[in-house]
Parts: sequence; C-alpha cells; structure tokens
Amino acid sequence: DPAREARAILERLVGERDALAALFANADDADYPALLDKVSVSAGYEAALGAALGDDLQASTDLGAPSFWQALGSKASQQDLPNGASALAQYVSGTDLLQRSLSQVGLVERADGSRLQNELLPGQRLVSSEGDVWRWDGYCATADAPTAAAKSLAQRNRLDKLVGEIAAAEDHANAMHQLTEDARQAFETAAQAQDTCRQAVQGLQQQLSTSQKQLSQSESGVATQNAKIQALE
Repeated sequence: DPAREARAILERLVGERDALAALFANADDADYPALLDKVSVSAGYEAALGAALGDDLQASTDLGAPSFWQALGSKASQQDLPNGASALAQYVSGTDLLQRSLSQVGLVERADGSRLQNELLPGQRLVSSEGDVWRWDGYCATADAPTAAAKSLAQRNRLDKLVGEIAAAEDHANAMHQLTEDARQAFETAAQAQDTCRQAVQGLQQQLSTSQKQLSQSESGVATQNAKIQALE
C-alpha cells in the first residue's frame, strides 16, 4: 500500500526529529551552554571541525563557567597556511569566538596531510574532512572514530535537514492518501454503477419475460380464433 508506506516513512522521520530535538533540549538546559551549541558547520565538515578543536568546543561562552571562550576580537592570525590548504573557517559560522583559532586550521585532502605538515608554523594544524589531524609540533591523529563534538555537529545538521525532509514526506504522504481515497471512491462509484446496470438488466429481463408470455398468450388466442373460423366454414 503506497499510502501506508509513505505514512511509515513520515513517522520514522518525525521520530528521528523528536529524538534529536529531545537530545538538544537536554543540552540547552545545561548550567553553562557550550560553544558547540552556537556553532554551525557546513554538512560534510563536521568531522574536520571536531578533529580541529575537539573538547574545546564543549567550553562555554559564559565567562562564569569553569572553562570558557573569551572574546579577543575576530581578527584572524596573520600567519599563512601552507599552499594547498584552505581555511576551515569558511565552513563555520555562528560565532566570532573561533575566528583566531580557525584561521590557523587548514583543510586538506587526506593524502596531503603528512606532506604539508612540515610546512606548518607554530600553532597551526591541518585536518581532513574525514577527521584526521596533523599538528605543527608533529602530533598526528587518524580518523578512526568521530569525536563527540563531530557527532553532535552532524546531529545538529541532520536535525536541520529533517525539517525539509519531513515537509516533503508529509506532502508525499498526503498525496498518496488522496490517491488512495480517489481510487476508493472511483471503485465505489464503479461498483454502484455496476449494481445499477445489473438491476436495469434484471428489469429488462423481467419485461422481456412478461412480453414473451403476452406474445405467447396472444398467439394462442389467435390460433383458437382461427380454429373456430375454420370450423364455421
């Protein structure tokens, strides 16, 4: 049943949205909201940002928190990244607090990280979209598993994407329901028409039977009259 399948898809998407919304509702109730909750990152770059800053994204914007990000201005560092690395900052929005840090994070292809690592200046690091890290001081980390920050960023992006998916699924489910209703009504109309035709045929058959009886009686009467006339002759 296409209508039932469309409704099941819609219910699954709504359930996923509600679960994610509840997850972030709990985060919003925290005493000190994390900077992570204010950051937006383009889809596909969540692992890169999570690898670049890791648990630092869990620090708060509240200066009273045990760990926090302090506003030092949005001016980026003047150190250039190695040729072949693009600034990760172009894929991140929502706050200026990360401007200094992200200006020193370069996004590279996974195969280029090790080659470009030796060109990094103090404080710089490279990341891949998969989540690998190469730091200026020689530290490296492979993307064996996404960080908690990367998972949270991906979940937020998924929650935003679900808005459009649910709207499309709802339209599709409504359209399938309408098609099903139209088909049901068409079937009922056809069934009613069939019943009407059947009743009309039965009526005509009864009329035909009556007419045949009347004709038979008339023919019998004519035969009787003809017999009397012949007897008189």
